[in-house]
Amino acid sequence: MTFKAGVNVLAPYIVEGIEIVFADGSTEWHFTTHSKSFTFLAKDYVPAPISRQGSGSQEAAVKVGKESITLELSTDVRALIDFDMIRHRRALDHAEIKIYQIDMNDMANYRLRYSGFTGIVRCNEERLIIDSKDLFFLFKKNLPVDMYGESCNLIFGGPICMIDLDTIKVTGTADSGSDENTLVDAARVEADGFFDRGYIEMTSGTLNGEKAAVQAYTVGSFELMPPFLSAIGIGDTYQAFPHCQKTWDGCNNLLNTINFFGFQYIPRPEQVQV
Repeated sequence: MTFKAGVNVLAPYIVEGIEIVFADGSTEWHFTTHSKSFTFLAKDYVPAPISRQGSGSQEAAVKVGKESITLELSTDVRALIDFDMIRHRRALDHAEIKIYQIDMNDMANYRLRYSGFTGIVRCNEERLIIDSKDLFFLFKKNLPVDMYGESCNLIFGGPICMIDLDTIKVTGTADSGSDENTLVDAARVEADGFFDRGYIEMTSGTLNGEKAAVQAYTVGSFELMPPFLSAIGIGDTYQAFPHCQKTWDGCNNLLNTINFFGFQYIPRPEQVQV
């Protein structure tokens, strides 16, 4: 490098910028390892205590593989994060993650070092941990990814299953005895276990729009996991969705065996004789 007399030449000062965009595009978060806020590509980046751990390989200028990002929840970070959306509405599912390396002395000098999509998300009162995988990593999966066995492995209500979940949901009203962990509805007459591994969605009251998985169902009572942040009110309305049991009989009950993707006649290992 040649230096000219009287001209200050600044060495690169590299920081990282992390962009998180929700799957529906409704929300964007921007964090940086820099000690001060700044604007980059017309987005405002907030300083945050960030650590990350990746694995994979280097291909051209882009690191491919997996990244795990840990955000310590400082005051500025807490101001951006809606914990209810993460914990109960799973707002970070399939969000896009981008990691930039930015030269603070010349922001036009930057590189996109990683681009991927969220996997497992963990959150408590101290930190938010986001695991992600990039498209290159996903492309390298062994194919076929489907496992052939007795049970169906389609996504219930997905494009191949073809079940319209709105046609099998039930609606009801919460009775006395409901709380954060339990929804009681004496009008429910479905057999024990009918809603196991399904979910409910509240449609009125202070919990309107919140969802919870059904850990166990007995006639007239749903045991929920995780529990809601506050108690279900008497008279609050809900809709409940059963879970597919992945069996031929269960699919037959839904009149959907034409799309059943299990192979009930494959012998179990204990039935195979060598």
